[in-house]
Parts: sequence; structure tokens; C-alpha cells
Amino acid sequence: GKSIFLITKENKTLTSSAGATVITTAPFTIDLKPGWNMIASPFNFDIPIQNVKPDSLRDDLYAYNGAFVSFPNFLKPWEGYMIKVKAPVTLTIQPAETPQSAITKPVVSRAEPTAFAPDWFIRVQATCERASDIDNVIGVVQDAATEWDRHERFEPPPIGKYVMVSFPHRDWQRYPDVYTTDFRPPSSDGHVWDFAVSSNISGKPVTLNFDNFASVPPEYEIKLVDLNLKLSQDLRREAHYTFRSNNSEGKKAFRLLTGKTDFISERSASVTVAPATYELAPNFPNPFSANGTFGNPSTSIKFGLPQKSRVSLRIYDILGKEIATLFNDIEKEAGYHAAIWEGKDRQGNAMPSGIYIYRLLIGEIVLTKKMTLIK
Repeated sequence: GKSIFLITKENKTLTSSAGATVITTAPFTIDLKPGWNMIASPFNFDIPIQNVKPDSLRDDLYAYNGAFVSFPNFLKPWEGYMIKVKAPVTLTIQPAETPQSAITKPVVSRAEPTAFAPDWFIRVQATCERASDIDNVIGVVQDAATEWDRHERFEPPPIGKYVMVSFPHRDWQRYPDVYTTDFRPPSSDGHVWDFAVSSNISGKPVTLNFDNFASVPPEYEIKLVDLNLKLSQDLRREAHYTFRSNNSEGKKAFRLLTGKTDFISERSASVTVAPATYELAPNFPNPFSANGTFGNPSTSIKFGLPQKSRVSLRIYDILGKEIATLFNDIEKEAGYHAAIWEGKDRQGNAMPSGIYIYRLLIGEIVLTKKMTLIK
């Protein structure tokens, strides 16, 4: 009834001596302690999730396949699961063999809530290299509370190389913790969600993706605010956001706002500021390197717009040859924005060491700066 994480440097085949199975005609119980528990089914056949009691524990189970996956349909033999409970409780597994056709049913992600029917919800997903965190959901449901309610799910602990999205609520009166969901009761004006993104993969682009906007009331704006860089982005126009990870900085803070125009303007005015003139900041880091702390090369380029504008951001070599385009005549809101260059040309080829030029074009306005790539 227990599981472990096993880490190896290379592929290995494990062998074991003969063992004895538990009785397959009687339920098997596992005593869970407050906090995270690593469990497994003792049976050598799939157990339908409906055979796990009490029912309230089913939605809290996580499987793992390189990333945590919620709502498994089965407890499978030789696979481990994690579950966090608030108080001691006994989990009961009722054995029952299932036909092969049922075993092939897919795992349902928490990104598509099935335990209840929310009014609407938005998926928040993060990727960084091969690491991902896809099971994060915010939304509105009729019987939700402003703090903890029965729809909230704990954020699993990070394992290995990771990127993690979380909703920190250590200030809640009841069950203060870090969550992977955050549901709110309906509001006539709008909602504000604060969340954090962290990763132990340094110097790499982290991409946030947001979807399921079709379920959000059409009159609502959806805005993302980078609280560290004071950047804002209209997610209905551009549903992804990329930034450069740096694990020495710890968690990166974001705010997601949904609601009517006046509500969005009022709630975002205190954290986003538009410059008085067009600005192009020095890239960071500069120089940037493919060696040492930063891993493969990537650098962040920040620029500011005093008003909504159509912009292009292009990269040139020292001879003036254009090698990459980060933005091509794209409309951006007033405020600060950022782009990531990974030291590659349009075809994805790594560029050699040298001095490169990046140029911001807004109509007839052209702003230019230099940066250095070191291999």
C-alpha cells in the first residue's frame, strides 16, 4: 500500500523474488496521516477509482508520469500515487477486476473539472524545457467561498527538474496552504487571482498558456500582470506569456484579472505604469552565455509604450543582416512588455559568439541597442 520515488542515472531492469499477494476478496485499507502520503494499490490488476473510499478522497489523488496528473480513472499495479489529507483518515480499496476495454480509458486532467459544474473556468499551464505543470484551474462556481471551499485542491510538491504554478493562500483562516485550484463565487464586476510560478531550471524560457476563454463571459476582459516587471498583457489578444527563469530569484509573482473594463482598469492601475515616451531597455543578462549558470543562451528584452501601438522587434548581426524577428507588426497595449531571444536565427540555428543588435520599430520610430552573446 506504499510507493516511493526511484531515481537512476541510467535505465535499469529491476527484478524481485517471489512474493505473496493480499487477499483479493476483501477490502484493503491504508491509514493516511495529515500531509502528503505516497500510496499504491497492493493488487496486481487495475482498480476502478469508484472502488476507492471514502468518495471525497478520489479527487485528491495524483498520478505521476513525469508530471503530476489528477483524476486518475484507475489505481494501476506497480504505480504510485500521492494524496494530501488534512486529518488522519483511512482509505479503503475494494478489489474488483475490470475488463480490458475499460482499462484503456484515458486519464482525465483537472484542467477539465468533472467533480462539479463551474460557471466558467480558465486553465493555467506552464512549460519549461521538458518540465510542465498543466493541472491549474481558476474559475467561478455558485457554491464557492471567497477562501477555502470543497472545490480547492492542494498543489503537489515539485519533483526533479520542475516548473510549478501555484495559488498561495497561507493567509486563509481554514486550511492555509498552497493550491493548484482557486474557485470564487460569482461577482457582477470581476475577479482577481494572484499566483506564483517557480522553477529550478535556470536561464530557460518559461511559457505560460491560458485557455478555455470561451467559457468566460464575453463582456469580461482577461488581463495578466507580471508583478515583478510591472508588465500587463491582454490575454484575449495573446493567450501566452514567456519569461526567462532564474531560480536565484525565487518565485515569480503574477496577477490574473477578469471583469468589466472599469474593474480591470481600477485593479491594475496600481501595479502597471505606462512610460511617458517609447523606451527600449538594455537586455538582461548582457552578455549572456551558453556556459555556466545560465545554461543555453537566452536573454530578456524589455520595452515600454506610452500608448497602444503596433510594434516590431528584430535581431541583427553586427553586419546589419536580420537574423530573427521576435515581434512583427503586432499591436501591444500601453505599458511595459518583454520578449525572450534564445540566441537562434529564424531556422532555429544557434548563433555564434559576437555582438548583436536589437531594434524596436513603432511606425517611423526606431530604437536600437547592442547585446553580446558568449559561447
